Amino acid sequence: MALALTGTVAGPVNAAAVSAWPQAGADAGRSHYNPHESILNASTVAKLKLRWQLPSTRSECPGLVGPVIAGGLTLTQDTSGLAARESATGRLVWRETDVFSDRLAYNIAVSGTTVVVTSSDSLCMIEGGDADGLVLASDLATGRQLWKRSPNTDAAQLVVTRGTVIVSGNDYGTVPNVEAYRLSDGATVWSDGDGTDGARTLLSTVSIGGDVVISGNREPWRVDAATGQPKGSWPSAWTPLASYGNWLFVGDNSDWSLKAVRVSDQGVVWSMDRVSNRIATDGRRLYLGVGSSLEAYDVASGKRAWSVNLGARVGQPVRAGGLVYVPVTGKPVAVRNASTGTKVTPSPALSKVSSVAAVGGGRLLGTGPGGLGVFGYRPNS
Repeated sequence: MALALTGTVAGPVNAAAVSAWPQAGADAGRSHYNPHESILNASTVAKLKLRWQLPSTRSECPGLVGPVIAGGLTLTQDTSGLAARESATGRLVWRETDVFSDRLAYNIAVSGTTVVVTSSDSLCMIEGGDADGLVLASDLATGRQLWKRSPNTDAAQLVVTRGTVIVSGNDYGTVPNVEAYRLSDGATVWSDGDGTDGARTLLSTVSIGGDVVISGNREPWRVDAATGQPKGSWPSAWTPLASYGNWLFVGDNSDWSLKAVRVSDQGVVWSMDRVSNRIATDGRRLYLGVGSSLEAYDVASGKRAWSVNLGARVGQPVRAGGLVYVPVTGKPVAVRNASTGTKVTPSPALSKVSSVAAVGGGRLLGTGPGGLGVFGYRPNS
């Protein structure tokens, strides 16, 4: 059976459930920041309890993709299918087992009430041949398939912004390109990559104020995500790392620097020689994992706000509820006050959590030896 429904279909969510983590990096700018989280904070993070757990899958392929949080549901995808579970209880609401059975999972993103997922059956399940990428849109509440497309790549890259689904990646038999579909019905909006100048791909999956950067023949261009129309050239040395509001942060390989750039006109506001792709931003501060240090910088000036040495390599920061969560190699996840960098002691339940995948709706989704754990705060429980 392609789609299995279990129990009552999830209903409309209330205002408290607006706090979500609908795609990798939290948003299309990959800011790793949830501005709507108000339940988990410096006082309640100490009271988190494990509510349910999703064990690691055993497979020769890469494992769990996601999780994302939206509409009171937690969604994950692996080679057994796409599943939506109640975030509060872990109860399975629906599972798609036909389309994604034995496929290499890549991306999950939720926009409004639509779930977009991409996968390929190449690289992992078969040797050689075409990449056979797949893009599927489903209804968030029920899992009902809305539309399905087969792009000319493995669909490893995904950007969902401004009602448009943009995919790109690799292909092992033809020339890769970039394809854009309308979120509502899957109709092709624009495509790029069949010209005589060779393959074109997304330079980055970071959306820049509703635009994307396409790289073709070593010449990148900034493109309107909704129309595909070029908006101007893009510095070839710049790689977009994160964006939030009118701020974009790029790695510049011409001088190995990190630059703060205005989204509106691509003007450089400041530059520093602290390059890292372990980056999060809330529009006020920039948080970097550099070696064993977690560093925070004022976004407007580039001045360092605070820095702490955590004793081992620092991973990808996550920002939510006045806190910064950061993985530290060989240690439990570290929690710091986002404004001051002071230590915040989390619940002992997080002692085996090595990294935080998402924070939303009063829940923290963390990974560790046992797989994915969903931790929640409830008063008096």
